[in-house]
Amino acid sequence: MLAHKGIKGNEIAYQCIRRATNTKATPVEDRGPRLKSRALQASREWIKEERTKLFDKLQVGKFTRTIDKALPNEHMTKVYNSLSREDTGILSRLRTGHAPLNDTLACIGVEESAACTYGARVESALHFLFHCPKWRDERSNLQETMAEVDRWGDLVYALGGWSGRKDRGVGRFVDGLSERWKPNMKVLKAVI
Repeated sequence: MLAHKGIKGNEIAYQCIRRATNTKATPVEDRGPRLKSRALQASREWIKEERTKLFDKLQVGKFTRTIDKALPNEHMTKVYNSLSREDTGILSRLRTGHAPLNDTLACIGVEESAACTYGARVESALHFLFHCPKWRDERSNLQETMAEVDRWGDLVYALGGWSGRKDRGVGRFVDGLSERWKPNMKVLKAVI
């Protein structure tokens, strides 16, 4: 442990190795690859636990937390990696509540009102994607795509989030289990 002391990455690696070998298994020559894969698995589990603890401690991202109750999970990393830089920027601004819409701009003092210039409603991501009369023609593809999965008007689903809602009739999560959640790429591309 002395060689690892004071170096954060090395200390984490040392803790991961200790966790992986905590099963009191005696290393046998032919079990080498299994022990290595167990060490990697334990490392991933530990990193995920630490990331979740850190995410839960932060009191930021309230809008994003309402959009996606499966965070911090890796489903959005895969989505962002599959998109262009420009598309990633558009989606991340909508998901974080930092899109240049009057709702956000009024909060930071750039606009006087949060109201949409085309109606009395607040110009939020929900209004922009589903209700604003200005974008009626542009939203036809999104409407068709979301109608295929019967989720029109569901902002959480449109932005790739796991809602955490349960179907009252069956008692199961509408979006399945959070660990297995995969956003609908066709819907996300229509949103973008």
